[in-house]
Amino acid sequence: EIGMGTAFSAPLEVKSRIYGKFVENMPDLSGKVYVITGTTTGTGNAAARACVKRGGNVVMLNRKSERSDKALTDIKAEFPNGIVQHIDCDLMDLASVQRAADRI
Repeated sequence: EIGMGTAFSAPLEVKSRIYGKFVENMPDLSGKVYVITGTTTGTGNAAARACVKRGGNVVMLNRKSERSDKALTDIKAEFPNGIVQHIDCDLMDLASVQRAADRI
């Protein structure tokens, strides 16, 4: 049973009549790099998965957390031949953003 105030941190499966077709119609992204923030859940996670699926090299920027580690592990498991990496980046901390930019 789920009570009020309960939050989920796991990415939700994208359930859309058009999403799958949208991803399949994306061009080949091989040789291109996509730096995406907020990839632990939601739109950022869906964007990262779509780009990796279409051959893009994805750099995931998230605050250091178990959720970000899990998101990276899950995407690597789903796309074992994909190129995906994680860089710690807290958008509320300018020094963290600068360190991430230097690594990119």
